[in-house]
Formats: sequence, C-alpha cells, structure tokens
Amino acid sequence: MIIDSHVHIGCFGKYDMKPEYLIDSMQRYGIDYSLMSPITGVEFGQDHTPLPDDWPYDQLSANEEAIEFARENDGKIGILPWCRPAAEGFNDAFVKLIDQGGTYIKGLKFPPYHSMLPITAPQVEPYLAFAAERRLPVL
Repeated sequence: MIIDSHVHIGCFGKYDMKPEYLIDSMQRYGIDYSLMSPITGVEFGQDHTPLPDDWPYDQLSANEEAIEFARENDGKIGILPWCRPAAEGFNDAFVKLIDQGGTYIKGLKFPPYHSMLPITAPQVEPYLAFAAERRLPVL
C-alpha cells in the first residue's frame, strides 16, 4: 500500500487544492491512501497577518468538510484535523467533531507557522492531552 502522509484540500492564498485534484493525483500516481488536512483551517496568512474578517472557515467548519470528503472517499482518505489553538482553542465542540469523525480521524495537526505558536504553548496543551487520551498521533 502506498500512503501519502501530507496532503491538503481547500483554497488559501495562492493555493487552490480542489478535492477532485487530490483524487485525480492519487489515481495518477498510484497512491492508495492519503492523510489529509484542510488548508482552510489556517489561523494566519502566509505573512502572519490576520485572516480577513470575512474568512468563511473556523476550526469546526474546515474540519467538517474534510470529514465529509473522507466519507465520500471511504478507504482512501484519513483526516488529521487542523487545530486552531491561537484563534479558537480546544473546546467541547472540537471533541464532538472528533467523535463524529470516528475512524476517519487519524491524528491531530498543528502547523506552528500558521498558528504562530510553538507546540509547547499553553494554548496547545489541552489538544495534546486530548490526543494522548485518545491515543492520536500529533503532526
């Protein structure tokens, strides 16, 4: 089995990664399974500026779309939810999202560059404790 461990869908800045592009790429290059995070989960822009006020995604909506995409492509996509510790933080709604994602959830993703926080930041600690409790790897 060939696994791609770092793929995204969504639009952000100069990136336009449509879901169908991912599936097409997997077929074209013989990839059996991909671990995906929605790039729409970003907290800050490429240059560390705040996102526009009309940014349509939050921690839940970005990851809900990702989970739905995995369901539509069952057996081909696993989800690493994009966590937003700086903008939103860990909360009950995030736990519910992970529970609803079921077996599609394969770990948690923290991109320090786009959160402007180190993995050791206090805002990240509740996510890490949750990941440890659920035995989810952290990327």
